[in-house]
Amino acid sequence: MVTHSTSFRKCVLLLSLLTTAMLHAYSQLSPVNQALNKFALKETVEHIYLQYDKPYYQPGETVWFKAWCLMGTMPTASTKTMYVDWSDDSGHIVAHDAYPVANASTHGQFDVPASYTGKTLHVQAYTKWMLNFDTAFLYRKTLPIFQEKDTVIPSAPDPRDTLFFFPEGGDMVTGLFNRIAFMAVDRYQQPVQVSGIITASSGETIDSFQSKHDGMGYFYLQPTPGDTYSAHWTAPDGKQHHTALPATRETGVVMNLHIGAGKHLLQLQRTDDTTLPYRQLHLVATQNQELVYEANISLNDETTAQVEVPVTTLPSGIIRYTIFDAGWKPLVERIGFINNGEYQFTSTLKADTLAHDKRGLNVFTVNIPDSLLVDLAVSVTDGTDTTKDNSDHIISYLLLSSELKGTIRCPSCYFKDNSSHTQENLDLLMLTHGWRRYNWEKILREEQPVLKYGMDSTYLSFSGQLSENRLQALQKVLKDSSRKHLIIFSLRPAYDTLMQLLTLPISSDGHFSMPNLLVFDNLQVSYQFSDKRINFSEFDIDFIPERLDKAIPAYKPALLNTAPKIAGRPGDMMYQPVVWQIDDKTIQLKTVDIKGKSRTELLEEKYTGKNSMFRNMFGYSVNVEDDPKANLAMNIFTYLMMKVPGLKIEAALTASDTPKITWTGYRSMAPGKGYMPPAIYYNEAISNAESLMSLPVTEVAYVKAFTPPFGLDEGGAIAIYTKGRKNYTNPRPSNLKQEMIIGYAAIREFYSPDHSNPASDPHPDARTTLYWNPMLRADSAGAPVKIRFYNNDYSKAYRIVVEGITRNGKLTRIEQRIEAGNVAQ
Repeated sequence: MVTHSTSFRKCVLLLSLLTTAMLHAYSQLSPVNQALNKFALKETVEHIYLQYDKPYYQPGETVWFKAWCLMGTMPTASTKTMYVDWSDDSGHIVAHDAYPVANASTHGQFDVPASYTGKTLHVQAYTKWMLNFDTAFLYRKTLPIFQEKDTVIPSAPDPRDTLFFFPEGGDMVTGLFNRIAFMAVDRYQQPVQVSGIITASSGETIDSFQSKHDGMGYFYLQPTPGDTYSAHWTAPDGKQHHTALPATRETGVVMNLHIGAGKHLLQLQRTDDTTLPYRQLHLVATQNQELVYEANISLNDETTAQVEVPVTTLPSGIIRYTIFDAGWKPLVERIGFINNGEYQFTSTLKADTLAHDKRGLNVFTVNIPDSLLVDLAVSVTDGTDTTKDNSDHIISYLLLSSELKGTIRCPSCYFKDNSSHTQENLDLLMLTHGWRRYNWEKILREEQPVLKYGMDSTYLSFSGQLSENRLQALQKVLKDSSRKHLIIFSLRPAYDTLMQLLTLPISSDGHFSMPNLLVFDNLQVSYQFSDKRINFSEFDIDFIPERLDKAIPAYKPALLNTAPKIAGRPGDMMYQPVVWQIDDKTIQLKTVDIKGKSRTELLEEKYTGKNSMFRNMFGYSVNVEDDPKANLAMNIFTYLMMKVPGLKIEAALTASDTPKITWTGYRSMAPGKGYMPPAIYYNEAISNAESLMSLPVTEVAYVKAFTPPFGLDEGGAIAIYTKGRKNYTNPRPSNLKQEMIIGYAAIREFYSPDHSNPASDPHPDARTTLYWNPMLRADSAGAPVKIRFYNNDYSKAYRIVVEGITRNGKLTRIEQRIEAGNVAQ
């Protein structure tokens, strides 16, 4: 007999609407609800998903990404910082970056080094809160890196294929009909198709088996007392293998889950033993650490029972079924999947203008349902190849991959439709992939998890903590209320006379902060104490202590046996060289032996000060001195507009004009400030654009331009050097202590060329990413959004991918391939 929760019979509510009051009826049946609620408060799970501009890269290219952060199934309102670790084939961390999260999303980029020789780049994204739990559930992705010449991967010590067995529910039980799932993989953790027979230790052949889907399948087995079992199977290469099945239990309970239309059917069997507590069982179903179904099951008079769970009104995603004995000890467990489709909304992509020729302008409209506010990202890439990235998309990852351990060959394939065939394949995945988010024994004992990290609820601002080794001796000085204790900082330690000072008070515990000053990129800091009684040389400062300075252990999955092949792409485009424009020449990046310094490096050393904040800092470097066409420009600003991507300059025609200079897409984080102009430096002295309008371009030798923010310059900076200037070193004062601190990664804007006048740019356009916009948002709810981009010089087709999340957690995805002006797929 099965006794269901009366609350469930009356109404099954969406998970996000469940409250303690609504689930009160459950607690009358069991101790699970109260314990689970306490646990969920401490272990609310965060998820991160990243969308990329394209599925594969080459050395020297930039990986552009958009990230969404969710708490449970809703966009997070708490987390303000996300970390991304980039590692190579060997697991070495290439970069450890932090990004600010606003409105539950962020975006950024990573430059693949031109000298990178690996075949893959591993991405691992997380928040500090996520590190409190199993790191197997962090966001992870492997990006293929195409090399001009394939590298040979050493053979693994054990090249054999492997067969794994998974008894449904956890154990095989003697005398009962057990469903045994299996999964076969090669040494690269990729699925392989196998077939074979099951034999008993007595020599009897029990059954045959073969893979049904991606190396997975199942068979039934009724173990007999005293027998053990093994599989004799054949791998794709024809080799014969032998694998033992798991040991059997003499007594226990077996659970079989069957997927029906709008329902899950659970069949239970127990061994016929009156001395064991298997006659009174409890069934508990949970989703996202919330109780959604419960039933008491009586097996006093029968050894089998059947429970039908309606799932049409439950939220889509993984559901976890657990059977407890009479004393609330977990016996068996099984996960299933529900796909009711309510998690997504339908957005459409309409072509307004389709260009067939090279460098032609295309215009598309993304239509969004009325009343929805949605955060979208869109990429347009070369579609000459027909290869898709089937590893994951926003729906498959957030509903499926983020909840499972192990390698899934094609997560997105399980969402192509909701047919019975797809559901059967998806259930095979549930049977064979481990999933254990929490421990029932600890939950029922109400053991609270130990949380090492709190929520990153504030941004990484300019702050610090004096080291504790001498802090106790400092307490007496700091607590002296007769004077104000300050630290004086110089955030531009280039020259003494140009130091811009920042003075902050020190609290009695040695802490200081300026919450409104966010730190981006590397910032050189010099400092001293205003109180001469404090010998600052005895102290160290831990700047921005909230930032995780060290990456966690690198994500290093199994090696790829070969680089993925691109189908349908011309041979000469397989490894399209990275093309950079330098003045009026076009060069191709290649691996060469560097015997001397480049011209840019020589100019850097010649004109920037040795202690300059501009020296060796990432930015756009423009060699004006060697450009024979520089004298054709009206002034230095109109010249820079043609040379520096994203730099926008207006009203710069005559010497009397006051130019308006901005960076495209960069706005101030302060309310109401809008676009901020960059700071102008003339031979590293602060200046202004108006005074440099009459400067002859022929006198300029070198320019460095920095996108926002740059140090304290919220609008970035432009440093102009003239030919007569010589390199010099202005010594820093000896009474300043100096450090380089790291904040958020600098976020750049994707550069899209303007081909409205094709004749103005004679250089070849071989872009593989035609358009990337990680912040595609409508002006109002339900308003259409426009996408405009130009073709490159060679693509005959392109692929458009749009992904996004609404404020209430609804998901959308569009993928279309456009060929010869028509929507191909």
